[in-house]
Formats: sequence, structure tokens, C-alpha cells
Amino acid sequence: MNRARKVLVFGGLALAAFGMLYGLYYAVFVEHQTLDHMGRSLATAFVCAAERQIPESRMALDAYALTKYDYVRQVDVHSHWIGLAMLMIVLGAAFDRVAFGERLKLWTAWALLAGCVSHLCAGGHSIWFYAREDCFVVAPTPRAGCPRCSRARCRPYI
Repeated sequence: MNRARKVLVFGGLALAAFGMLYGLYYAVFVEHQTLDHMGRSLATAFVCAAERQIPESRMALDAYALTKYDYVRQVDVHSHWIGLAMLMIVLGAAFDRVAFGERLKLWTAWALLAGCVSHLCAGGHSIWFYAREDCFVVAPTPRAGCPRCSRARCRPYI
């Protein structure tokens, strides 16, 4: 196995392992809280809308939309990493058939690996997602009264 092939195959395996570990972490530690927050935001929005509290309903819908947007990005990011890893492994398996010189093959393999790692770090939704200030917007917290829309005059459904 030549060096370019090793770079692609082992780089792809490492990227796939990282993507799977991130997916496992997200599924175990983060996803349930995110889905719970989405459900609470929707319930709050519908209860407030039924009681004609339109500003509170809009605020809860905005919280739902932001949470849903971030949820989709988090699910996408680990699948993109695994997809890039599979592409690198397939390219590594077929890289001997490319009509490049050995040195150009090695540079191409390193460039592909660097592109995947840069997607992992910067372009792959990770850094900009965590750097966003508005990704931690929380739906209205309940006060005395209704636990769904935080209004004292609200009558929750039984």
C-alpha cells in the first residue's frame, strides 16, 4: 500500500470514527434535551395562541424555530463527517488507478485530508454553531400560574 493510499484510508477511518463518536455523544447527552425544548416551545406557542396571547406565542415559536434549526445542523454535521470519510476511503481504494505521479498522488491525498479536516473544524457547522450568540435562546420560563405559557391567568388544559 503506497503512502497516498494510506493517508486517504486511515484519514477516512479516523474521520469516520470521530463522526460516529460525535453522533453517539450527541444522541446520549444532548438530543433528548433539545427535543424536549422543542416540544415545550411548541406547546407554549399553541397554548398562548389559543388564549390570544400573540406576542408570547410568537416568542415561543421563535424559540422553537431556533432550536429546530440548530438541531438539524447538529444532526447534519456528524453525517457530513461520516460521508466525507466514506468518500476518502473509496478514493483511497481506487487511488492506485489514477494516472498521477507518486508525488502528486501524495500531495492530492494530503490536500483531500486537509480539506476534510477543515470542514470538520471550520466549514462543517461546528465552530460557527458554537460561536453564535443567539443559539442559547430559551423559551419563556414558567412563573406562578400556568407551567406552559407563564401567565397567571392561563388555564392549562387537563
